[in-house]
Amino acid sequence: MKSHNLLEMLSRTVKRFPERTALSWEENDELHKLSYQRLWNMIRDFAFGLEKIGIRSGAKIAIIAENHPRWVICEFAVLSLGATSVPIHPNRHPDQIRKILRHADATGIITDRYELLEKVKGASNLLQHSILLNGKADGSLGALQFETIIQIGQSIANEEQEWAYPSIQPSDVAIIYYPNDKTKTEKGVLLSHRNILNNLQSFLYVIPYTKHDHLLSVLSLSHPFERIAGYLAPLATGAEITYIARDANWVKASKRIKPTLFSLSPVLVHTIYEYLNKQIQSSPAKKYLFQHALRQAEKIYGLKRKGYNWSVPSSLQLHHSISQTLLFAPLQKQLGGRVRFILSGGAPLNEKVHRFFWCINLPVVESYYLTECASVISATNLSCPQPKTAGKPLPGIELRIQADGELMIKIPQVISGYYKIPLSDTNVYTNGWISTGDHAEMDADGTLHNLRRKVELDPQKAVLPTAVH
Repeated sequence: MKSHNLLEMLSRTVKRFPERTALSWEENDELHKLSYQRLWNMIRDFAFGLEKIGIRSGAKIAIIAENHPRWVICEFAVLSLGATSVPIHPNRHPDQIRKILRHADATGIITDRYELLEKVKGASNLLQHSILLNGKADGSLGALQFETIIQIGQSIANEEQEWAYPSIQPSDVAIIYYPNDKTKTEKGVLLSHRNILNNLQSFLYVIPYTKHDHLLSVLSLSHPFERIAGYLAPLATGAEITYIARDANWVKASKRIKPTLFSLSPVLVHTIYEYLNKQIQSSPAKKYLFQHALRQAEKIYGLKRKGYNWSVPSSLQLHHSISQTLLFAPLQKQLGGRVRFILSGGAPLNEKVHRFFWCINLPVVESYYLTECASVISATNLSCPQPKTAGKPLPGIELRIQADGELMIKIPQVISGYYKIPLSDTNVYTNGWISTGDHAEMDADGTLHNLRRKVELDPQKAVLPTAVH
């Protein structure tokens, strides 16, 4: 049975895996862990605390912070009250943030940056609540500390007050996204619980997450692709997510954290490629051995591209097995040695980069998404390399190419539209079809390729076609 809302989705995971680690984070050179049951309890306490200070159903609450378990706790708590989360990347300019707060009619702001509270003070007459996730709150700005809200909520939870989250309807708005586009600063994309859950279900049907997976979160939690691939998908399956300090080297951190999955943008995948290549180039002998091993691996890669997995010659398989043991495994250990695959969301990877990862047994799944549709639209096949493509549409999603080459999308549910802008007043939605603003080509089997914006993007620097940074 499908979950009614995002809180119900998480509650089901908590019931199945109460003692498994949900979230972990590094702080003061120590790794801290939070079980699913403890996460749920903190969400409940924070929700009761928010309700006590006056946050009600329908309120718009902005979250502007670096990745941390407290970000997750805050958003689920906000959603549990029937309120709406407005995630904003902490690196956006204060002027942009002020405009978003004003346009979204935000009544509260949750942040880990005290100086930001000073800069956005007075952005809107509706802004009543300020909560600081770390550090001491200065009474002059009326901000409350995260711990204070938790304590307030605990006192209420001890009285066994009823939690209202089961009454949240699938059609209720959960998220308002403001794309990082200077021409669209005041264009908030509305996403309902149904929109997000439908996309999550389709995503997990194609991408095999398990309770044994461990994801190192690198993209901002305010990022739409991260919401599905790096945040909700792990929590829906009982997997673990680890957050590291914003100034930490995430590639080197993966060696000690030992993740099984990454959810990245193309430019971040390229960062791993460059890091591993430096290891290969560290000595002439190592470079020679890898070049020979990669040439042999590329032969297998070529057969897999054609779907001939079953016809790889035994001699080639033996050579590849030896290369895996002596060369590729030590290289994989630079990322912890447990990575099953890497998810890349956005513009297609350079074919050389794509081929390299598949050859060293670190397959990359490439995908395309659109914020208006909740997130992921298509993905490549984990069992077969598909370079320079975005794969086939997820279950329930239809694609077509217009005469001018523009990609159009139809999803099972009605999109919620934009905040304060009726769909009828936009040019993005016609008879159930959504205009993406992206040009593409599509094979007879439905595989998307040659994706590009109407204004061409650098494929290594394009994070996502309609990304929120």
